Amino acid sequence: EVIKESLTRIKDSITDNIELVQKDKITENNIIHFILNLEFSEWNDIFLYIIDSARHNVSESKQAAARIRNHIQKIEYNIKNIFHDDQNILAQLETITKTWEYKILIIEDDEKVLSLLKIYLNNKYQLFPVTNLAEAVERIKSDYFDLIIYNKQMTQDGNSLFDFPLPSGLKLNKKTILLSDSENNANTDQQNNPFIFQKPIKIQQFVSTVDKMILDYH
Repeated sequence: EVIKESLTRIKDSITDNIELVQKDKITENNIIHFILNLEFSEWNDIFLYIIDSARHNVSESKQAAARIRNHIQKIEYNIKNIFHDDQNILAQLETITKTWEYKILIIEDDEKVLSLLKIYLNNKYQLFPVTNLAEAVERIKSDYFDLIIYNKQMTQDGNSLFDFPLPSGLKLNKKTILLSDSENNANTDQQNNPFIFQKPIKIQQFVSTVDKMILDYH
């Protein structure tokens, strides 16, 4: 019944906008409200919920779930940036219930760094901190993460995260931010992974990088 009502509302919105186009009366607000009704409809929420839930059990759905969530976030990001002065549109956007949270795995054994990251990221993302590399590898094998924050000094038997056999297609170098205790290591690793921060972290720059990587990935 919910899906039927939602599809009816979307159909009516399409019809209304076609009529406005034909009469040459369509406005910017008409288009934005149409996008909100379509992309954030109850039908789309249900579809997202099913895909997002399936990713825990069906490996093929992991990438699909991430791509769909990424698509929705880009729409939200662009609307907020383009219409930052339109309180009506922003208010409508804020009332939309989110059916997912972006997940970040944090591989870090420094409690001070963990606390700092939680303060700045916990209100935007679902965080999964682990303090040893073996646990991190098992989590990556069993779950999907949109981003990984990794203290590169954490190794196991001399192996770093990138030395372990992990599922193909993860593209860890594109979705991992490295933390380094040494300026020399940071400069060396920057050639292979541009997303590397030397401690102490410049937190505002770091948070901006996290947001951009999650938005751009996929």
